Amino acid sequence: VQTFCTHTDHANDGDGTEDKEGTDGDWRGLIEFKKWIYSRTVDKKPSKKPDLNIQEYDEYLMVKKVWFKYKHRRYKKHWFVEQQWPENEVMDTYLHPEVDESDCKFEWGKPDITKLKIFCKEKFEWDEHTINSTLDPIHKVVQHGRGAVQSSILSFADWVQPNKAIKSQRVRKAVNALIEEIELKKRIEAQRQNNES
Repeated sequence: VQTFCTHTDHANDGDGTEDKEGTDGDWRGLIEFKKWIYSRTVDKKPSKKPDLNIQEYDEYLMVKKVWFKYKHRRYKKHWFVEQQWPENEVMDTYLHPEVDESDCKFEWGKPDITKLKIFCKEKFEWDEHTINSTLDPIHKVVQHGRGAVQSSILSFADWVQPNKAIKSQRVRKAVNALIEEIELKKRIEAQRQNNES
């Protein structure tokens, strides 16, 4: 889906559809993706491959999308997307999220285990055993474990290792491609700003 949702200011879908009010290129891309899944058009093999070294960014995005369609032409028949997707309510939530606008500095606090137990009983309908087996370890950490106040999310997530090398070649290739694309887009934007000034 990312291939369909990557747009520049000058990119154009060319499908003649108008944007829903308040949406941006990413939503147009989602709608285009849905149309492509249900399209009966046969995606032919493109004459060239996407290459950031020899193509302008807009051309690269277009060729990348054509290649995606060709490579997934047989897979898409197994995919299902609801006709009302993406839903307006979901789009509106992404475009206008409800966030805390307070300027106060964030500070970690101690969880109120008693209130958490009441909440779990009322909202999740957990029994006493489930509540105690789930929340007692948290209570012990708060009182005796890694400190009364959580100083960092990473200190509670032993599995997080930010500098660990990615083992999967496929994931490493995807991450590197995204990094290259982002860096190229930044360079192109910087060149455009220099040309305008």
